[in-house]
Amino acid sequence: YYYGYYDIEFYTKQGLTLGYNGSITPKSGKRTTNISVQRVENKLNVGGSTTQYNASLQDLENFSQTLRGQFAYNYQGNYGPLSSIPPTSNAQATVTHSSGTESQSYTYNHSGTGGTASSQGFGFSDTRSFGIELQNSFNATVTRSNSSYGGFFSSNSTGSVNDQLHWASRGADYMLTFDKTYATQPFGVNKEPELQVRPDIFMPHFIFPLSPTLTIGQYSEPQTPETTSRADIALNMGPLLYRSFLGDFTANATVNQFAYGTGDLKASVQQQMSLNTQIGNHVTNNVTYSETNYNGPAAVPFSTLDLQDSQNTKFASDIIRIFNGDIYNLNFTWTTSFNGLAQPVSYQLAARPTQQTYVALQGSYSPGPGLGFQSTNVQFSTPFGRGSWLQFVGDVDWTNHARIENKSIYYSRIIGDCYEIQMQYNENSRTVNVTMNLLAFPSYGTSFGLNTGGGSIIPSSFNGYNTPY
Repeated sequence: YYYGYYDIEFYTKQGLTLGYNGSITPKSGKRTTNISVQRVENKLNVGGSTTQYNASLQDLENFSQTLRGQFAYNYQGNYGPLSSIPPTSNAQATVTHSSGTESQSYTYNHSGTGGTASSQGFGFSDTRSFGIELQNSFNATVTRSNSSYGGFFSSNSTGSVNDQLHWASRGADYMLTFDKTYATQPFGVNKEPELQVRPDIFMPHFIFPLSPTLTIGQYSEPQTPETTSRADIALNMGPLLYRSFLGDFTANATVNQFAYGTGDLKASVQQQMSLNTQIGNHVTNNVTYSETNYNGPAAVPFSTLDLQDSQNTKFASDIIRIFNGDIYNLNFTWTTSFNGLAQPVSYQLAARPTQQTYVALQGSYSPGPGLGFQSTNVQFSTPFGRGSWLQFVGDVDWTNHARIENKSIYYSRIIGDCYEIQMQYNENSRTVNVTMNLLAFPSYGTSFGLNTGGGSIIPSSFNGYNTPY
């Protein structure tokens, strides 16, 4: 089975582009090959006209019921008008053997950017299942990269080995991990090895759920360098649910206690609480509070593992929502970080004055002298005659005599149920886009302008306000 077509593109300043795309599949279905080639005549290059090429090749072959291969090659020499980027190439090959209980995969990849940078790598993975309760996954990679820019040459070789043994028993879940990276320029954290234990059932009759996790192992950070043992006891508490006349109260917390072979200790406590109150059929109030407390050195003994902030934090917010089905929805949000500074109050309004008209406002109010209302984002969408729509997005700058800035206007009209004309104006980019679609042939159309971004400018989340709350 064969299918192919040609591409012809003409640019008044750049030149002519000729392309070919083809796909071939034997009747057996064991192989599928796709090829794409593009010849670009570029007259915009400095020094005269040049010819550049873009090409891609993809091949998928099923050697047998358990063995298959994937091969791909991409070359890009042209990135469009006024772009002078060195050509890049990328080649990938994967051979996979898979049966019911095991799978092996061999990979190779090579990439290059002109004569300035290149990299290649080999990989092997093996996944085996020894039953419902025991599985093992092994991965190994070797990569080498080098680059040369402005007379400066650098190279790096890395190799990594990762093995995970998972055992799920009736009482607990165990994960044994060995992860180590070898590199000319060392980085990361090695696990040599790490054991993680999660009990399936822990104090099931407690007033709220408790979920502990124990992690112990030997770790090394070659770039520091530091090698030592580490233990982490994590306890997730909650959620605690309580319903009263004030509303629905929810609370949960996470506690971590770290201990290291160097004698260092540190801990963290994170907690969140919320109270959601329903007032009648048109008002809700939601209060949330979160707090994080740290104890111990922030970046000791490892500089990248178990990092902690040096300061404790608190945060609270209050959201009042006033709504009436899908007719309007008004939100007021107050926040505070308990730092003694007044925080802005944000507001959002989404309304549907008519069945086909939408309006949205969004902004904030900053308390304090010389502040107040700064800017309000306005969006609306409305019919503008039969088969026509008008949409608008802009910002009202209250500090500049309520001047409307960042305007974007979109107009669409359907003519005779066969043609659709779309026009868009964007003030920031100073562009006008005009698009004409043939509705009888949706895949055919023409566009005019600096950009071809015809389409609705109203965000999808705004359009979603027509659903009942």
